[in-house]
Parts: sequence; C-alpha cells; structure tokens
Amino acid sequence: MLLEQLDRIVLLAIAGLVLAGLWYAMRPQRVFTLGIENGDVRWTRGSVPRGFVQEAAGICRACHIVQGTIVGLRRGRSIVLAFSGPIDRESRQRLRNLWQIQGSLR
Repeated sequence: MLLEQLDRIVLLAIAGLVLAGLWYAMRPQRVFTLGIENGDVRWTRGSVPRGFVQEAAGICRACHIVQGTIVGLRRGRSIVLAFSGPIDRESRQRLRNLWQIQGSLR
C-alpha cells in the first residue's frame, strides 16, 4: 500500500518535471531588451541593430513615449516585438514596421 503511494508520487513528480521542461523549452526566447526612460531608448540586453535603436528613439520622442520596454522575442525563425508600459497602439505599429525594415538587416 505504501509502496503504491510512493510509486504514484514519483510518477506525478516525473510528469510535473517533464511538463515544466516542455513549458520552458516552448516559451519564446528573449533576444534583446530595450528600455525607454525619459524618451531615450537604451539597449539593456542582447543584440540589436544600432540603427533600429536610433530610429526607435526618434519614434519615441515624436510620440512622446517617456517610459516602457521593447523586447525582441524569437518565434520560430523570426524575431517579433513585444511591448510593456504606456506605449500606444499606433506607436507599437510604427516600431513593428521599423523592425521589419531594420531587423531584417541582421
């Protein structure tokens, strides 16, 4: 009886570890992170074209974006942008359009 319960606990633990490993492997990988502070875009992690950072800073200044984060996530063979902070929808689209031009030069 006790042995059967231990077997079930071990199987549940193994299944949990397998699921955790799959979740970790399937989540998007962060390629780069850019921070926006006082309208300035600064590289904080990863590799990103300098031209993209400079042009993104121009968009942030023009759209009066003073804080936030831009993250490049690997999705399959491409890199997509994710945003956090008070970055409006139109500005996000402008940054995505810029990434389609500048990011493809990598």
